[in-house]
Amino acid sequence: MREMGTGDFIVLALAGFLGGFVFLFGTDFALTHAAWCISGEEHCIREWVGASSGWAAAAAAALTIGFLAKQASDARRQTEFIVGDSAPTITVAPNPRGLPDFDIRIVNWNRHAVAIKSIEIESTPPGVVWGLVETRFIDPENRNDIHVAQLNAETGATYPMPGWEDRELPPWLFTAGILLDATKLPGGVVTSLRVTAVLRTLSSKPVSVQYSADTGF
Repeated sequence: MREMGTGDFIVLALAGFLGGFVFLFGTDFALTHAAWCISGEEHCIREWVGASSGWAAAAAAALTIGFLAKQASDARRQTEFIVGDSAPTITVAPNPRGLPDFDIRIVNWNRHAVAIKSIEIESTPPGVVWGLVETRFIDPENRNDIHVAQLNAETGATYPMPGWEDRELPPWLFTAGILLDATKLPGGVVTSLRVTAVLRTLSSKPVSVQYSADTGF
């Protein structure tokens, strides 16, 4: 392949200059000196170009607003995490060890303590959940398991989980296992689980919030 010389660059520069000149001259002629109207002054190329420019500006503004809104949302989440206002999270996953069948993890990312009021489980097919087992809190400082009694929504019992105050340590977390009744499982497979944990923040203004995690298998 032949390398480009000085003459080639001169030709390309002249071609670019002439192309730009023709484009600018044509645009000025079409929009200023020649109306190029179909009928009357309402249907001219300059009106069409002006209208198209307005729509293009509106579309660009909409895209910009969406991008800025996402940036603001991300910044708000980062600020909440830094100051300790992030909400607790709940995750559900199959237990790779076998039994219990599924693991639940509730992590308190908030600086305030939370109390677990109840944990409700819905399954597909329905009625195959035997119950919760191995319920425990895990202390991030010494990693000792603190076993707790079976959660019971009817008694209104609450189980407090301290807030995440020392950011040099992991947050407190609650773990539990979901045990299924194999005799009620057609084919021995559960297709989905919906786990809802009802939590109450132990701050100056307690509020009740529900956190859900859906899994499909």
